[in-house]
Amino acid sequence: MKSVNTKYNGAVIRFVVGRQSSDRVGLVTERIISLKCFDAKESGNSNSDRRNYGNNRAAVANLLQWLNSGAGQWYSAQHSADAPPNNANVWSNYNEYEAEAGFLNGFEQDFRDALLNDTITVAKSSTDGGGSEQITRKVRLLTRTEVFGDTENGIAEGTLWPYFNSTDRRKAYPTAEAVSKSEYTSSSLSSSQPWWWWLLTPNAGYAYSVRGVSSGGGLYWSTAYSGDGGVRPTLFLAPDTLVSDSTDTDGAYIIQWNQPPTTPSSISHGTPRAGQSLTITTGGSTDPEGNA
Repeated sequence: MKSVNTKYNGAVIRFVVGRQSSDRVGLVTERIISLKCFDAKESGNSNSDRRNYGNNRAAVANLLQWLNSGAGQWYSAQHSADAPPNNANVWSNYNEYEAEAGFLNGFEQDFRDALLNDTITVAKSSTDGGGSEQITRKVRLLTRTEVFGDTENGIAEGTLWPYFNSTDRRKAYPTAEAVSKSEYTSSSLSSSQPWWWWLLTPNAGYAYSVRGVSSGGGLYWSTAYSGDGGVRPTLFLAPDTLVSDSTDTDGAYIIQWNQPPTTPSSISHGTPRAGQSLTITTGGSTDPEGNA
């Protein structure tokens, strides 16, 4: 599924339907669209692990802030020790993104307007008091529970998405653009091989470790400031969002933003008579997009 005028790195973003309910449809990118750190290291943090390796709390993560911004300059400090993902604050200077426009910058306005807020329970690190908290965003990452069906330290973060019903479904391949744009290179990093990708879930026993999905489809973890982590944005649309009846040449259904005019509030007419004109009057109709 795709929206032809919504792009990232110059390429149309393709999504798969991961789950459906009565009030929303959950989409996740078909492939890894970028390599980025989850959160930059925080030189002013009182916790030494977060000073050196970044912060694993989803609510304040750089990556989540970037995903939800359409601004050219998206970063603002989320807490007193927060730091941007620039060269100085990411692992080995790989894939800094403070100067990159927010993820939603490449979305057409209709798509931005259609995004639904979604609230999810996320586990908290023992450093943050343990337990869980709820976060609400329009774009986010998937949780451990949504991909693997299990819990983090006993915390259920939503429910398993039907799409992730096998190890193969958990494997993700980078786009060609994600590979070519990455400052980190490896013989294993290619659009024809699976790569690891971030989850929203902390490795709850630590201050800096974040859960992910390995290239083999298993549970994984890495340090928050690691700029080689794959990003698969997740977002939600209303279930009555229109899509094309058939696929495009690349096999994707097209999201249709143009809605039909409203039904006229009333219709009236005179008595039909042979050989005479007939006037039909309606109570008027409006077009959702304001098209003439």
